[in-house]
Amino acid sequence: REVSSFQGCPLREGFPPIIFSLSGVHGTLDYSRYPSEIFQKKWIRSYLHECARIKGLSQATVSDAEVDGLYKDANNFAMVAHFIWSLWSLIQSKNSKINFDYLDYGCARYTEFKRRKSIIISQL
Repeated sequence: REVSSFQGCPLREGFPPIIFSLSGVHGTLDYSRYPSEIFQKKWIRSYLHECARIKGLSQATVSDAEVDGLYKDANNFAMVAHFIWSLWSLIQSKNSKINFDYLDYGCARYTEFKRRKSIIISQL
């Protein structure tokens, strides 16, 4: 597999916005809303079919291995995104003039980073 283009990196933020609920003043993170593995893999298969169609490969088939690989990559990059957002939130909690609980948001993202990290490590 070529490493010059990580498709999983742009997809890392594809699913997390679903978990943000706009209830309350500032909204909350609700990780129970994160799409299931089945949903993600169906979405990834459609995404790969569309990529092939755009490249002019209308008869291309998408293998289970391609779907599984991109699923793994996207979720690994999602873990990294949680870490980055937690750091960003920590910085914003000290510097931003916006009335938002950046510290709480950052703690929630860091907690999810640790949860995902333990899952990924257990799969090694």
